[in-house]
Amino acid sequence: MVEETLLLAARKRVMVAPFLDASTLPTTEFAVELLKPDGSSVEAKAIAIVPFSAGPIREVRAHLALMGVLKEDVPVGTAIWTLD
Repeated sequence: MVEETLLLAARKRVMVAPFLDASTLPTTEFAVELLKPDGSSVEAKAIAIVPFSAGPIREVRAHLALMGVLKEDVPVGTAIWTLD
């Protein structure tokens, strides 16, 4: 469930929080369906981005970056499901 969104304007991507378990995500671009709190849905492309860490990592976490949507398209409470 989306708790926060951040627009990366230079890359034309919307990042969503919280972090996800990177081991469950594809390593290449994949299709997702965004199920909004109002009952509507939209499809988008996504990639998992693992942030740099200078210390030991207990579990690999990733941000989900969405392409082809606006920040307003991903309100808090949106559920994201993979389609691939």
